Amino acid sequence: MINILKNFPHCDEFDENSFTSIWHEKCVVNLDKYWELEKDIYDLSKIQIKENISREIAWPITRIFSFIMMSIQAHYNPNDYFSLKNIKDIDLHNFSERFQCVIEGFFSGNMPDNDCFEIINPLL
Repeated sequence: MINILKNFPHCDEFDENSFTSIWHEKCVVNLDKYWELEKDIYDLSKIQIKENISREIAWPITRIFSFIMMSIQAHYNPNDYFSLKNIKDIDLHNFSERFQCVIEGFFSGNMPDNDCFEIINPLL
C-alpha cells in the first residue's frame, strides 16, 4: 500500500518523486513509477477479495484515479494548460484504458490479466 500513499497528496507518505507528482509537476508519464503503483493495487486486490474495502484504501485509489483521468481530459483540451510531454496519443489511450480496467477490476474484485493489454507491467 506504500506506493498508493506515495501517490496520494493528502497524507504524510506523499512523495514528490511519485508517479502522480511527476505527472502533475513535470507533465511526464513515468511508467516505471506507474508500474509500482499498479503492482500495489494488484497486491491489495488479493487481500480485498476476502475483506470489505476500507475507506483508508478506497479514498486514495479513487482520488488518484480521478486525478489521472481528469488530467488526461485536460491534455486533450486545447484550452487547458496541462499537456503531457512524453507520450503519443495512441500510447496515452492504451495507458488510460489499462488504468481504468485496473481500477475497475480492483473495485469489482476481478483484476484484469496483465497480458491482455497493449502495454505490460513488468512487475506483475
